[in-house]
Amino acid sequence: MEQCVGTPASMEQWGKDWRWKHDERAKEEAEEKNEESSASGNSKFGKRHIKSVDPDPHGEKLLKTEDPLAETSKYLKLLQKHSPDSLETHLLSFEANMRKQKILLAFEVYLFSKN
Repeated sequence: MEQCVGTPASMEQWGKDWRWKHDERAKEEAEEKNEESSASGNSKFGKRHIKSVDPDPHGEKLLKTEDPLAETSKYLKLLQKHSPDSLETHLLSFEANMRKQKILLAFEVYLFSKN
């Protein structure tokens, strides 16, 4: 018995072929769009795609600082400004103040974190 064009087996094969062709076309279109946007350097909103590169990915420059506690204070102020309700912020503040030997400030942070 020969299969007709409209039988389920031929329809399944047609579906597979169509999906494969559709996927190939979608990939080609995506590649063309990427090439166009990278060639012009602009996105569809007119802004350039600039990837920022971390100049010190392993933190070696940060380890070579002259006064690490001063650097700690800088970052701690940012944390206290943007995340004042976080317990981790208060614990870091406590530890930094203890290392600076500012015991009263450390105790104040400790009391505040208890509440």
